[in-house]
Amino acid sequence: MRIQCPNPKCDYQTNIGEDKAGRKATCPKCQAKFHVPYPAEAPHLPDEQIERFEAILDKVVAGDWDAAIADFGSYPDEGPKTFLIDWMARYENKPPDDWDGGFSLVAK
Repeated sequence: MRIQCPNPKCDYQTNIGEDKAGRKATCPKCQAKFHVPYPAEAPHLPDEQIERFEAILDKVVAGDWDAAIADFGSYPDEGPKTFLIDWMARYENKPPDDWDGGFSLVAK
């Protein structure tokens, strides 16, 4: 897909694979940081919402589940939030003693 740097003062454009959608990127010309947009047919999440989710996920991985649960309070009810809330509830909202930040999925 063809994207343009989101900085209105920059005219840089490039082709980028759809597999990069949603990831962080930096414009090589002006160094502006942004998330690679999703293709037009996919729902687009605002950068702020993506950044909030990434910050909450960092807390989950670090074992700070109380803070993550509190931060999820005002986050939209979507699949990833529901998955993580349910996952933490399985452990009574406390990371197991051997928590290494990983998730083992046994079913699709």
